[in-house]
Amino acid sequence: MAMSKVRVVSLCLDESLVALLDKVKETRRDYSRSNTIRTLILERLAEMSYLTDEEKKALGVKFNGDPRK
Repeated sequence: MAMSKVRVVSLCLDESLVALLDKVKETRRDYSRSNTIRTLILERLAEMSYLTDEEKKALGVKFNGDPRK
């Protein structure tokens, strides 16, 4: 997935989810909450086979065919 222009997107989350994201951020030693969220979204998209095999490999996601088929 080629990086393109960055677009700022805002969303509403429960306080408990924000706290959990911050905990994950600290555990993973991510430099920002945005980076944590971006990584989690990309990993999930890879698991759902919305990314190429090359993109999945770069994320460290195992791929054994397309589960959507």
